[in-house]
Amino acid sequence: MPETIDSTPGELTPFLALDETLSDYALTSRDALQENFVGLYLLGSLAIGDFDLTSDVDFMIVTNQELTDGEVDRVQVRHAQLISRDSPWVEHLEYSYFSMHKLHELSSPYDATGTPTPFGPRELWKFNNGEASLGVRPRARQHTRHAVDAAPQSLRCAWA
Repeated sequence: MPETIDSTPGELTPFLALDETLSDYALTSRDALQENFVGLYLLGSLAIGDFDLTSDVDFMIVTNQELTDGEVDRVQVRHAQLISRDSPWVEHLEYSYFSMHKLHELSSPYDATGTPTPFGPRELWKFNNGEASLGVRPRARQHTRHAVDAAPQSLRCAWA
């Protein structure tokens, strides 16, 4: 990141330029996915108010259904456009796409009381970029802010 960053605060994040990057990407994702797009939701330090210039920009995009091959192609084009921006923020983006179906699936080997469930161990999903994502859903329920479209409360049934 450059040494000087515009410190104008945004509505979603402490930085207006980051708000603009996230909002633009949410809108282009909605354009690419049409009716399949549910919303873009901030996670991690952005959601809980602990974000600083060393933080990753964590978010998820929720869809109604799993992405089709055509949607994946359109999302890939939007992603390439996003990371080619002349913005320090694009280097810190970490995000995933989750369908409502995937959010409804239980991923913890324990229930709310700590009793083991019959669902087996958590799955570790490894993506072709070499990164791994584990257990994002339980934290999303508690600490999520939305940038575009449906408020997190509308997803509450996903973790009921």
